[in-house]
Amino acid sequence: MSAPLGWPSNHRLFRICGLLLVAGLGTFASSSAEAQMPYGGARPRYQPQPQQQLRFARQPSRPQSVLSSDQRLAMPLGDGQLAAPEMFDSPASPQDASGKFYEDDLFLLSGNCDDAGCCSICGSSGCSGCDPWALFPNCTPPGMLQWLHALHDANGTCWTGQVDAVLFWRNAPPSRELATSSPTGGGIAVSALNANQLNSEIAGGPRIGIVRKNSCGEAAEFVYLSAGNFRSERTLADTPGFQYEPANVFGNSTQTFGRGTVNLSSGFQTFEANSRTPIGGGSFTFISGFRWLEWRESFTMATNLGPFDYDYSSSVINSLYGGQIGVDAWLLTMRWLQVQSWIKGGAYYNTAVQHTSYQSNVPGQATFSNAISGEPAAGSFVGEVGINGTIPVSSCVNFRFGYTAFWLESIALATQQLSNQNALATNGGTVLQGVNFGFEGNW
Repeated sequence: MSAPLGWPSNHRLFRICGLLLVAGLGTFASSSAEAQMPYGGARPRYQPQPQQQLRFARQPSRPQSVLSSDQRLAMPLGDGQLAAPEMFDSPASPQDASGKFYEDDLFLLSGNCDDAGCCSICGSSGCSGCDPWALFPNCTPPGMLQWLHALHDANGTCWTGQVDAVLFWRNAPPSRELATSSPTGGGIAVSALNANQLNSEIAGGPRIGIVRKNSCGEAAEFVYLSAGNFRSERTLADTPGFQYEPANVFGNSTQTFGRGTVNLSSGFQTFEANSRTPIGGGSFTFISGFRWLEWRESFTMATNLGPFDYDYSSSVINSLYGGQIGVDAWLLTMRWLQVQSWIKGGAYYNTAVQHTSYQSNVPGQATFSNAISGEPAAGSFVGEVGINGTIPVSSCVNFRFGYTAFWLESIALATQQLSNQNALATNGGTVLQGVNFGFEGNW
């Protein structure tokens, strides 16, 4: 009786235990399956850790950026710093953590690694550990050029590189008698050569410019220009019945010579760094900045009388440092041609130096070599005017052509040192003018 009576009760107990066991196994299997789901299959639950978070800048506006369309420029946040919601767009629906974020997430923890020790954020099994720059495609820190490119796209800046060939010529030095000619038997001396006759030939050089312009039209420019060698040569031929004399060169006006050669060479280079601010509705630009300019010049007069030689030489170097201001104006803006003009000027501190010498092979003849440096009491002046046109060649390349003139005042010239070799004369001036042509590329 006990066996039949106890069987139904035991049977029900076994059935209940079996159901509980099946339910437990199902729960365990479900949790195991969830644990084995791909990384993006479940919404991650991250705890904010400011030291490891990334802040997202706005999406680059140009498709050629080093960042892909669904990525953002990432920068580390400081301790306790929060990312502003307006700095990034909210997706329409929650997404996984492979370089994306959820609509209510302000933080993305960059330090999450999967069980294999790889970086799950970038989705590459080749990463050794989690990379704070995981939003970049290769999970490595971006290079400097990549940063500049991404920053260029994000800020809407425009870079312009300019390369020109320049052809310049200079005017002759101020009037200064160099040599006179008189009959050998005595008579009135007349001018044989004056410094204002030393007109130079055309000299060439490069002009290299870099301009960075932001979306507001403000720009920073850096320009280097060089031209040389301006060269002038004159010959004092041997003329029967006449003789030459130096015109008080280094105090010498009695030493005669039969023939001679005069050379004058000069050159200059300049570098300027300017800021450009649009005014007048953008038709004008106010220019202010710094300029360095170097003007160098060398003069020689080699004379001969029979077996004896007499050589006079003088050289100067002017190094000018100072600030300048100016205005740039657009004269014409068309689809196929743009023309602009400018005028700039400034006062400069001039560290000038001169070197003079007199040499002779006459026995017992005194010779000397002298160098003097000094800073003139009055500052030097540099002015610049020009006009330039550009014609588009392609969407990013323009052809450039123009005219530029420089006016240098209160500088040391080689011929101005001939009257007194014991002092530095800075009462000279010169004008340079020339044409330029080249190309510019915009990025």
